[in-house]
Amino acid sequence: MHLAPRCSRVRTVRVLVLLVAAGLATAAFAAATTAPTVMVTTNELIQAVGTKTFCNVGISKTLMPGKLAILCFKGTTKGGIYYPTYMVGLADDPTLGRRAAVYAYNGKGSPAQVYRTPAAATATVPLLRLATGEVALLPGHRIACNVGKGKDGIVIICLSVSPGTLVPAPNGLTILAGDAGVAVARLSTDGKSEQKLVVKTNP
Repeated sequence: MHLAPRCSRVRTVRVLVLLVAAGLATAAFAAATTAPTVMVTTNELIQAVGTKTFCNVGISKTLMPGKLAILCFKGTTKGGIYYPTYMVGLADDPTLGRRAAVYAYNGKGSPAQVYRTPAAATATVPLLRLATGEVALLPGHRIACNVGKGKDGIVIICLSVSPGTLVPAPNGLTILAGDAGVAVARLSTDGKSEQKLVVKTNP
């Protein structure tokens, strides 16, 4: 998927609140069944307002080749990748399952994969700025992203949701990206707890 987008257009949306606890939370989308959402298309860029954290929506080349995925990273003011840094990606496909991965990038060559859950190019793209408490829903209604406050500041959280809802999917994956670093977690089958799989702090 695209790794170093450049923004050409800014869209602002008003949407939903995700409660962030203990720095990484899949716990709850407040008013999940009634809150308005915004649909994000491929090659759109999301930014958490007040931070250097971006997420890019595109077709994956490595995480789940040929499938829709989202990649979050610490970026420059123009939406390029700040380095050295860690990046975190999430893909959710009804046939191939859910996958998340963390990559290290030093500005040279391709990002190096440092973590991946078990299997189950520069572009000009629109920029979607999300303030704290706002959320975006990806095509297919299987991944939702929210801007919230973690223990280290404002973060973007993307997670697997039950199709057609904003309810975190049982046994789903969650990725978190902020200026401080990235993380991956998995929600329990009963939806009451989560397991941190990996946490990486940016240099």
